[in-house]
Amino acid sequence: MAKRGRRIGQTVNVRDERGWMIPRAGTVRLRVYNMMVQGKGVAEIHKALRISYAVCLMHQRHITQTARVNAQKYNAEHPDEPPVPVPGDAKWNDALEAAAKVADAFAEENQRMATDTIMLDPMLNGEPVTSDAVRASKDLMIEGCIHSSMFHAAQNIATAIRALRRVQ
Repeated sequence: MAKRGRRIGQTVNVRDERGWMIPRAGTVRLRVYNMMVQGKGVAEIHKALRISYAVCLMHQRHITQTARVNAQKYNAEHPDEPPVPVPGDAKWNDALEAAAKVADAFAEENQRMATDTIMLDPMLNGEPVTSDAVRASKDLMIEGCIHSSMFHAAQNIATAIRALRRVQ
């Protein structure tokens, strides 16, 4: 049976070109790793090695995602030091920025529509005061308020989305 834990002087696990952890010799995890390298799925691995599906999934997770787990753990344990980049954060941040840009575009469109309601208002454009003009002005005023509130809401949503960014 392999000894558990890190070896003296070992700071990080050795990784292959995919970023996967290479397990130590003589472990079940190494056998799972070798089958993963061959392109086998979890269902095939758990049947071939006669281990439970859940255990196989656990080994796969540890092999493929350890860098993220280790970086998050290190950052939590050392809050006063500059954070270690966590794999996957760049993609997360890019996706958040894309979502925030959609919210910004929605805000801009609502600002434009609110402005249009002011520009189209017959009472503000000096047209004669009639019951139709008053009714149209009232409807445009309500639409302008709605678009204005949607503009501010979209700005707040974009700000909230950007606040979810992960430190790199």
